[in-house]
Amino acid sequence: MNNVQSLLERYQTVEDELRIFLLEYSELSYMEGSVEVVDTGAYTWSKLEQPGRKAQCKLYSVYIKLVEEAAEIMTSSGHSATERFSQSCEEVLSHIKQDSMSWDSSPQLSFDRVRGELEFQKHLLTKPVHV
Repeated sequence: MNNVQSLLERYQTVEDELRIFLLEYSELSYMEGSVEVVDTGAYTWSKLEQPGRKAQCKLYSVYIKLVEEAAEIMTSSGHSATERFSQSCEEVLSHIKQDSMSWDSSPQLSFDRVRGELEFQKHLLTKPVHV
């Protein structure tokens, strides 16, 4: 199995773990008064219980290792979208770390957003764009 195919399979595992993490362990709370600043309002992540924190740590380390390997492949192949790839990775990491506000009103919407970022990352790995 080639390196890219292996990474794609690991992306699927990350997506499955993210689904569980966001939909079973995570909650969002509306920030009072935020609708005065943003039309849809803003939300904060609720504190995770112990099982959620454990899942978060595992997911973080698995995802970091995956994207480091993916970035290495992209860089060595001269891919022109490495900066956009990094931005996408930061978006996913923000949802894993749950360290910032969210514009999503539910964990399902957050998962949908993150799943889109994972799909984009996989697309970049399989459809290289060279300078």
